[in-house]
Amino acid sequence: MRRVSRNPTTPIGNRPNQPKRDARIDAKFRQWAVVSAKATEFKGRADQLRPELLAYAENHGEEDAKGHREVDLEEPFEVPGGETYTGFTREVRRSRRVNEERTWEMAEEKDLLDQIFPEQTIRVFSEEGLYAAYQEDKITDEELDSLIDVSETYALRTRSS
Repeated sequence: MRRVSRNPTTPIGNRPNQPKRDARIDAKFRQWAVVSAKATEFKGRADQLRPELLAYAENHGEEDAKGHREVDLEEPFEVPGGETYTGFTREVRRSRRVNEERTWEMAEEKDLLDQIFPEQTIRVFSEEGLYAAYQEDKITDEELDSLIDVSETYALRTRSS
């Protein structure tokens, strides 16, 4: 990235041929930087508290029919924004996934490989094959460019001295 040097005595918005500077932009950036730093700090603290709350609920919470553990607070409290909390729940989240290795073993034992793991011939995209065709002049620059989608995202990063 090319760095542009500037004359430190000339404010950025007052240079010749520059658009008029929004006088509030410095304040908005300062506010964003402080809020971002606080959000990181709060997230870190929330990440520290979470395991303690889950452990407490596991050991002291009341179990419901689904296996969740609920903890009631002694007193409800309201957070900024108006929501009132009365307690918290350690929810059970279950995911199911077939273990393919054990399934393969069972299918072999029962002679079910063809049924459970049928052989298939499929075509898969090979980026290496595409670039090899390009290197061999089978695809033109224009054709290759037409196949590549470019997307842009933008990051807002801080700079510090």
